[in-house]
Amino acid sequence: MVLSKGSVLMGGVEEMPSSIKTFAVPLSPEMAPTATLIVWDVAREGEVVADALTFPVDGLSRNNFSVTLNDKKDKTGQTIEVIIQGQPGTFVGLAALDHMLHKMNTGADLSPTEVLEQMNTFDEQGNGTLSFSWKSRDGTSNPFVHYPSPSYGIDARQIFQYAGLVLFTDANVPRRPDACGAEMSACMDGTCFRSQKRCDGYADCRDGSDENGCRIRNEPEIADFYRTRVNRVERMYHGSWMWKDINIGPLGHYIFNVPVPTLPTTWVIGAFGMNTGQGFGLLAAPVQFSFTRPFAMNVEMPNKCRIGEQIGIRITVFNYFQTEIEALVILGSSPHYRFVHVEAMGVVESFGPRTDSDEHHHLIFVKSGKSAVVYMPIVATNTGVINVTVMAKSQLAKEVVTRPLTVEPDGIPQYRHTSVLLDLSQGAYLMKYMDTNLTESPIVPYRQERLYIFGSNRASLSVTGDFIGAVFPKMPVDAESLLMKPDWCGEQNMFNFAANLYTMLYLRMSGQRRLDIEREAFQHLRVGYQRQLSYQLSDGSFSPFRWDSPPSVWLRRSALGLPPGHLSRNGNLFFFIDPRGHQEVPVLVLDNRATREPSWRPRPSLR
Repeated sequence: MVLSKGSVLMGGVEEMPSSIKTFAVPLSPEMAPTATLIVWDVAREGEVVADALTFPVDGLSRNNFSVTLNDKKDKTGQTIEVIIQGQPGTFVGLAALDHMLHKMNTGADLSPTEVLEQMNTFDEQGNGTLSFSWKSRDGTSNPFVHYPSPSYGIDARQIFQYAGLVLFTDANVPRRPDACGAEMSACMDGTCFRSQKRCDGYADCRDGSDENGCRIRNEPEIADFYRTRVNRVERMYHGSWMWKDINIGPLGHYIFNVPVPTLPTTWVIGAFGMNTGQGFGLLAAPVQFSFTRPFAMNVEMPNKCRIGEQIGIRITVFNYFQTEIEALVILGSSPHYRFVHVEAMGVVESFGPRTDSDEHHHLIFVKSGKSAVVYMPIVATNTGVINVTVMAKSQLAKEVVTRPLTVEPDGIPQYRHTSVLLDLSQGAYLMKYMDTNLTESPIVPYRQERLYIFGSNRASLSVTGDFIGAVFPKMPVDAESLLMKPDWCGEQNMFNFAANLYTMLYLRMSGQRRLDIEREAFQHLRVGYQRQLSYQLSDGSFSPFRWDSPPSVWLRRSALGLPPGHLSRNGNLFFFIDPRGHQEVPVLVLDNRATREPSWRPRPSLR
């Protein structure tokens, strides 16, 4: 009988005309990675004699495909041709990594050793081949070998048990006498040990059989060692540049082009394939590829600036060719920005520089294996998102880079809110005009000041199917999301606390309660309450700031507006609020009240 991965694959009966009999067992993909051959015979007096042998089956070599790289087709060196040949219909996945990342075994690629080691865990624990893998010092794929192994069973009963078979027979199945109890296990020498002490790192049997077949406890994590033994450099974070999956066509090949990275390094390409006929397959050895673009350009510039601000674009041109080349760097023309001319001795006017909006060309010479840096200053003329285009070309190749630049207006944003109620109870359609509080022109006659900066005005429209607006547009709601104001002092923190509290009360009163939202809002309320206590002074008053700040009666009055009674509705207490802090509020207010008039005036130290 032949078994693999817990399934019976074939069985038969053989006659023994002599003491030695040889017969052939046909292999099949179902036997991979290991198969167990068990042979038994019923001898005289009904005694069962059995033995088993576990042998490896190579299941990765049937799906053969090849990966070939052609770097001679594109004379500019910008792209490389990848040719995959194999069985039609094969699915192939590819990935290319830097050779340093490949040596670190980061898990982005598959190796035959890792696949075979994982596949060996699919079978019964009692079966297994004699295997060993060498740990490579340089991080390359670890060699892996495994050989046939006899059964670990000490008698016929254990041989069937380790093979995963349940035996029903009236024959005599010999077994070694076992005097151990239910919670005990037997050693090979006949003694007993507690079952829970197996593989605990200590030999409880005199022969050490309770620690056989156990994983090494102090085995170092090789993957963690590879990841931490080298320094971090920039190229480790570029990732894969050939993360692609394809299906081989009916002609038995698939050809495509991929751009070559600009980093001058060695790349390691790994691949795996799958199809219905041959199953799973891997490249026996990764394909190493060392190629660099002969001409490359890198553009560095900020992604955000102010209107009228002069920024510099740093352009680096690389020459990996064998000889010196001349390159032309071109800044594209645009109505959204202007080129800033640098006068003699590097002098540039800050507020009135000489500018123009035409294309600007700069010719440079770059030696072999070197780089050259060109700075091009520009100034934005329009607000919003603009595109800056830089091109570099030589006799070898041409590169064009376009970068977005967000241009913001000067000054501080001023937000205005206009709301209108739409009543659709009388019909499905409603037309209504909304007036904004923004003038058509920012110019004030006969004055130098302006109402706003030209081109800086923008509007956003939101429609909410509720009369209080969007409920929890973000979690938690705060002064920034509701009023576009900062929230870094005690007054704004009190506002944030009240906004979240009353929003939850509204959800409860309107029947829109959601436990997931309440659970998250409660957490932010607790944090906000503890943060508000950090603004409280020893006399019970509150100060707007935590450092060198006098108390504020107005802030204390805001805290008084949320007594503990408001935090409990229908017996559902949100969380505990210390009532002693609220008892001090009337005393503090009366101490600062005027004696002969109904109004009260705070002391100069109170605000």
